[in-house]
Amino acid sequence: MKLSKRIIAVGAAASALTLSAAGFVAAAGVQGEGPASVLSNLVDDGTLTQDQADKVGDAFETQREERQGMREERQGMQEESRAQMQALITSTLGISEEDLESAREDGTSLAELAGDQKDALIAAIADHMTSKIDQGVAAGNLTQEQADEMKADATSRATDIVEGNGGRGRGHGGPGKGRGGPGGPGGGPAGSESSDAADSNGTTENSGLAA
Repeated sequence: MKLSKRIIAVGAAASALTLSAAGFVAAAGVQGEGPASVLSNLVDDGTLTQDQADKVGDAFETQREERQGMREERQGMQEESRAQMQALITSTLGISEEDLESAREDGTSLAELAGDQKDALIAAIADHMTSKIDQGVAAGNLTQEQADEMKADATSRATDIVEGNGGRGRGHGGPGKGRGGPGGPGGGPAGSESSDAADSNGTTENSGLAA
């Protein structure tokens, strides 16, 4: 029994030391020293054993890979959402991708581009938002209460986006990320800035659409 307690105590002390070392490494990283260099120094001065340093290094590498994976996943969702929004605009207005790109370059707003089809575009964007919100509920990323609140605001947000009153310099963009719910292309030049729209998981991503 005494031996078991002693083993547990030693293990706990080693874990605490490793965590403490991780703190040293993080602090040194802020000051400009890389983790590998800091760990090497901690081994040299006896603060860590090589095994402990290896474990800390592995933990940092795992974290780095996870963050990179999250960035790549987010980028992929943004690109997918941009493509969806671009397809929505062109199909609703009966124009080509080249027409949308030309409008963006000319500084033409969505409302100007849509003309007498503005109401149809607003409705299409609102429907797109609602669909994405429903997907978010199905994926477990939104509660039904959150979804109902976002849906209630969908038409208003879609109107602001098309007419250029949505804020944050929205352009003819794809989805954006935020609790406010999905949006889409906004005022200002077509495809010029960011916008809000739910992604396929019901969350949102900030992006600008290069039509």
